Amino acid sequence: MEISFKGILKYFSKKDIDEINAALDKFDPVAYEQREKELDTVLGFDRAATSYLGDNENLVGLTTWLDTRTNLHYELKTRIEIEVYGKLKFKDYWYITTINGKNFKRACKKECSLDNIENIHQLYKRLFFSRARFAFMEDRNTDLSPAFD
Repeated sequence: MEISFKGILKYFSKKDIDEINAALDKFDPVAYEQREKELDTVLGFDRAATSYLGDNENLVGLTTWLDTRTNLHYELKTRIEIEVYGKLKFKDYWYITTINGKNFKRACKKECSLDNIENIHQLYKRLFFSRARFAFMEDRNTDLSPAFD
């Protein structure tokens, strides 16, 4: 399925397009990057440590950091759970990502590899950090729990 940007634009009025263009003209990528760095520092993301442990079917991706506002430690962990079924021992590998032990996301793959766990862990780490930044922007006193959902 192919999505055309021009096809989407035909549903906008001239006024909507002018407003979008005006907003884009005002966008300052340097200021945006600076704000992102400041958020990462406040939330402790700039000091997050990530490691990948294990071998073959016992793989774990682990990211830890300290929220400098509250001194709360966070642990984002992706691990593998193996589901075996059928007489021929078919396997599904569930990549389960948790934050401080609370389920965050699950992904099913037919194989288990260090590359898979790295890719999945990095994807969910970026997703969580993005949600956490947004939750922080909405409420600067948040404990980041809105990013768990």
